[in-house]
Amino acid sequence: MSAKRTRNKPAADDRRREDDSRRSQRRGVLLVVISTLLVALTHILLKVAVGRSDSVMLLLFDPLLVAALIVTFAGGMLLVYALKHGELSALYPIISLGFVWVALEGVLLFDEKLSPFGIAGILTIIAGVSLIGHTSMRQADRGRKKAHNSTDTARRA
Repeated sequence: MSAKRTRNKPAADDRRREDDSRRSQRRGVLLVVISTLLVALTHILLKVAVGRSDSVMLLLFDPLLVAALIVTFAGGMLLVYALKHGELSALYPIISLGFVWVALEGVLLFDEKLSPFGIAGILTIIAGVSLIGHTSMRQADRGRKKAHNSTDTARRA
């Protein structure tokens, strides 16, 4: 019976590592999405700051500009931290969601109009990010399975 437990333990360890890897990748995706939302918040702050300033010199001392810089820095730091948890090829395309957030901000907060081409562009970005994310997750799963199979082969030898 102890031999059976010994054989099953590596499989359990591999499953645990695979689950941890998936959780880490999801954490990375979530952090990148939050990062893009922070950068979109930056654009709101900048739009409001520019709208209420009469000169560039006054704009430099506007608290909203300072807040925008802080929020941008926070978003950048989240992105750096996200890259620790996921694959670059899966996470980096998510940054393009920033274009979606900014377009929606313009419509919802600043009464800007979105053309049919703009809507098509937003849908294309969302579809592209979804496809890249799905493909990257499947490739990562295949890579883990391949590594798992080669580990099993090495154990049997």
